[in-house]
Amino acid sequence: MHNILERKSVEDKLKVQSIFLDKMKALVDNFYYVQKIEDTATNIFLLAEFASKLGYSKEEIRRLGNLSIPVLVHPDDFPRITEYFQKTIFNNIVNEIQFRLKHRNNSWKWFSNRCILLEEKGVRKTLNIVREITLEKKMEESFFIAEKRLQAISSNPYFGLVILSSDGEIIDMNLSLERLMGYTKEEISLLRPAEYMSLSGIRIASVQLEKLKTGEIDSFQIETIAYPKNRGELWCYIVFSAVQNVYGTLEYIACSLIDISETKLFEKNGDFINRLSKLKIVSK
Repeated sequence: MHNILERKSVEDKLKVQSIFLDKMKALVDNFYYVQKIEDTATNIFLLAEFASKLGYSKEEIRRLGNLSIPVLVHPDDFPRITEYFQKTIFNNIVNEIQFRLKHRNNSWKWFSNRCILLEEKGVRKTLNIVREITLEKKMEESFFIAEKRLQAISSNPYFGLVILSSDGEIIDMNLSLERLMGYTKEEISLLRPAEYMSLSGIRIASVQLEKLKTGEIDSFQIETIAYPKNRGELWCYIVFSAVQNVYGTLEYIACSLIDISETKLFEKNGDFINRLSKLKIVSK
């Protein structure tokens, strides 16, 4: 009778654990696996979940045996993975690591592995909750590149740069733009757009900005007239670019501005000369 009750208690515990693990597996695109501590490290990758995400069958990865780690793990990540599991096992802490595994098509897939140490009847195991984060990593890389590009532009004396929020509010502007427009950030923030930009430019930009916000386009360019503080008109070429955060949503809008007044004057003079040359001179 005692054995029956004990077995029933164990079954109930296993059922509760199974329900708990199923709930965790349902979260986002996570999956999990439980591994005994004494298992070899190669068994980390003998899983249907990893296999399917890497374009292999479970049996194909199993046949790799001890080669599974050098073949699948990015060489830069391998030392960190070894250290990661050692810390979890010996320090009994919840640990997390991000690493890359090679897909069948030779691309690298990023994964996040959260490891929790468990112990049941003297048997130590690790519960590993895994999530693919390839898209997030690509977003991070794109965001980093965009940041570096903006830093380069902001220090360029020939480019005016202004950073807008998704609502069109001015967040920041560089010194080049202050020199071109004659306004400080604080001064221009108090003005209405019509006070420093032509109405036709505002209309064109407004339509395109809505497309930028919805993700329909990534960038657009306009040529328009701006009104500096201490002089008449300034023809400028403006490029509006969406900068996304790691979640793929709009973080802010970067606008780079170039003074093209001399170019417009040359075009105007060239057009006048061209028209003049086509006139017929009639002598009396």
